[in-house]
Amino acid sequence: GKWGDALSFNGSNTYIPLSPTLDSTPITISLWFKTTSSGVLISDSNTAPTGTPSSYNPFLYVRTDGKLSALSYEGSSIPVQGMLSQNRVDDGQWHHAVFINTSSGQSAYVDGLSMGSRNYGAQAPTNLQIGTGYTNVWGSTNNTWFYFSGSIDDVRIYNRALSASEVSMIYGSSVTAAVPTPTPAPNPTPVSTIVVTPTPTGGGICEAVGNGKCYYINPLNGSDANVGTYASPWKTFKNINSYYGYWGYPTGWVSFQPGDYIYLMSGTYTIATVAGDDNGPTGGPTYISYFRGLHGKESAHFHIKAYPGQFPIFDPSFAFAAMAISQSSYFDISGIEIRNSASVGLDIGETDQIAVSNMKIYNTDGVDNYNLAGIRVTAVTNIDVGNVTLHDNFDRVKASKGLATGNSGDIVFFSGGNAVVHDSYIYQSAPPPGTNTGTCLKYKHSSPDPKAYFRVYNNKFEGCNFFSIGGVSSNAWVHHNLFINGGNIFDADQGGRTHLVNQVFEYNTFYNTGGGLGLIPTSDWPDPLFPNDPSGIVFRNNIVYDTTPAYNNEGGVISIGTYIDDSLYSATRPAISFSNNCYYNPNVAPQFTFAAANGGRYGVLGGVYNFAKWQSDMGYDQGSIIANPNFVNPSGFNFNIQSGSPCAAMGRYAN
Repeated sequence: GKWGDALSFNGSNTYIPLSPTLDSTPITISLWFKTTSSGVLISDSNTAPTGTPSSYNPFLYVRTDGKLSALSYEGSSIPVQGMLSQNRVDDGQWHHAVFINTSSGQSAYVDGLSMGSRNYGAQAPTNLQIGTGYTNVWGSTNNTWFYFSGSIDDVRIYNRALSASEVSMIYGSSVTAAVPTPTPAPNPTPVSTIVVTPTPTGGGICEAVGNGKCYYINPLNGSDANVGTYASPWKTFKNINSYYGYWGYPTGWVSFQPGDYIYLMSGTYTIATVAGDDNGPTGGPTYISYFRGLHGKESAHFHIKAYPGQFPIFDPSFAFAAMAISQSSYFDISGIEIRNSASVGLDIGETDQIAVSNMKIYNTDGVDNYNLAGIRVTAVTNIDVGNVTLHDNFDRVKASKGLATGNSGDIVFFSGGNAVVHDSYIYQSAPPPGTNTGTCLKYKHSSPDPKAYFRVYNNKFEGCNFFSIGGVSSNAWVHHNLFINGGNIFDADQGGRTHLVNQVFEYNTFYNTGGGLGLIPTSDWPDPLFPNDPSGIVFRNNIVYDTTPAYNNEGGVISIGTYIDDSLYSATRPAISFSNNCYYNPNVAPQFTFAAANGGRYGVLGGVYNFAKWQSDMGYDQGSIIANPNFVNPSGFNFNIQSGSPCAAMGRYAN
């Protein structure tokens, strides 16, 4: 689903009643949905479905014309017309909908944008149900129980009116659309949860079980002289951060234990602590949040997360880094915005079993030689990064001088293994070549473990300088991603150990990225654990829509090892396969290159190929075509494929 698992509705008889019933005004309803059909997302009525209610309100529904409607009716016009989305939402992509009802007015949002407002309030909802609603006399419906067909995820209900900025934060934590399930499907049958989030009262929410404890931090109303409870929150992480213990701990410090939760309230976190080092308590790393040497277990993780309905922001103002987890295990981090960090936003090193979700990290600045990144992952195993937004993390000084390099970007991996990046939006705001910015995702040093994997799926990469994904590790599966207006996949040595073994690139869509796959094989990293390097590289079922006006001998929709000798050419050619791809360039015929700089010290094998020669001479891309994929609306960033497209079975949105 949008955030992991989703509820599926069949459009005929499936719905979920919410229990207990609610009777609250004001109220905010927030949810994500995906459909190619129509139906009610969430509604209120005084009878269960199949009966004929005398009082009913389909608060949010997808109309038969494909637009989203939002309203709690208290007027007299027939048919009832709610606040409407400007565009259709039945496009098979994830959309975020919010309906706010107060005693004095109503408002609604779709994908972070206002749908309008009404200056009258409405009755408080009592009996809510998800997936259906009664719609007699409501516009563009079936005028009876209108069952939804599609998926719904991350339903949140607040007993207060969210502000426009809070709505934007929820939507902005992930704006990438989900995609069809890859083949083979890697996930189990989903089981979803409805999240009902009230305004905090009493002792506050605490999800810890067993011996786990809950701690609360509030940068606006907390104090580090407090005890860290919901009623008496801390102001900073001072009383729970890790320290070099030889020099002692702050008064009031507690030890973060497996199963504990740290809940973060809204506000801007700007105060850091110094961990200390061998030379004294004032040395060592400086972070807002820093944890080192803490080991959980599968049944008891460490949790650092936004309190439900809260929006914490870490802002070091470029004076230090925001957050680090080092030499630890079993950490879950979620719901935090990190901005204006120095060198790195979230630094994870020598750690096992960590999940990063629902984060937004941007505007990290510093020196690119230090591998500046929004998220830097070093020697980490079993890491899942999902539903995050990463953007504009790069060295501004070099960029301003036109000297940007591939050493600064949104997320970088070194070594480790079993890394997954999914369902995220990773971008640079100013696409190349207009501005020197940064890369998006890089695996700089391949995993040394021949069994370790690297998976990248369901992401949107945009405006990435140099490349969207660079330095892919072994056992990689890169699928169902959208790459637009930036760099391609550049599978090459990025300055460290490189193993081009067992890599599958499939069902991706590339648009205006200077081609699909750039690959530079290397023999610089011989390793007995990788005896067949390179081998098993597969590029299939992708769409590559290139807009290059003219090619030189180093460029093409596919470009492999421009400067390699005959020995490496001979080792690489059988190691790669291409099949069932769709290539197109509206300006010139697509070009393919393999060892294109042949001659002299580079050998004599290889060259530049048109599509026919690529197939006949090289034996590649059998089953592939040169054809316009007929995207629905590329200028509007809708890269779904129109009916009848010759490329319907290819790309991110393959039928």
